[in-house]
Order: sequence, then C-alpha cells, then structure tokens
Amino acid sequence: MRGAAAARAADSRVRYFEDFSAGEAIECGSRAVSREEIVEFARKFDAQPFHLDEEAAARSIYGGLIASGWHTAAITHGLFVEARAARFARLGAGHKMGPERSALTHL
Repeated sequence: MRGAAAARAADSRVRYFEDFSAGEAIECGSRAVSREEIVEFARKFDAQPFHLDEEAAARSIYGGLIASGWHTAAITHGLFVEARAARFARLGAGHKMGPERSALTHL
C-alpha cells in the first residue's frame, strides 16, 4: 500500500500506549465552551474568583473570566476519547462531547 491508502490502514488499527511515539500529534476536534459552563465547573471543582466572577476576573492577571485548567484538561480528554476511542485500546468507557473546543495532543 502507498500514500493515502497506507495512512488510512495504519490509522484504523487498534493502538496501545506503546504504539505511540514521542512528539506524535493527534487531531482531536473542537468544542465551544460557554461562560455558563466555565462558571458551573468552577463552582463545583475550582472556585477561584477568576473562574467565577467577571468583575473579579477583570482585576486579575488574566484580565477576564477564564476556564479552570482542570476544566480544560477534562474537555481535552473528552475530545481525545471521542475522536480516537474506537481506534485505541480502551481502559474505560468513552463519552460524547459537542463541537467547537480544539485539542491537539502531543505525546
């Protein structure tokens, strides 16, 4: 096999962690994140002013409301699972997420 056919065949096989190379990039799609989602997540898991309150966030070093790093990590993981779960060996169940939050995973 050559070119695109070889790439499709290689991409369709089940992969285990040891099959990945350091520096490999995997496109994982995107997902929009609303202000309401940012605040809801922060209330439950990371209640810092710059995640909860727009006025307090405006006075912070960030200059405005930002999502928690934990929220970003959870979204990134979800995008990875949704984009590639069928092709990779699973350690747990996958879940669905909507479009518009980008993630590019480097190993």
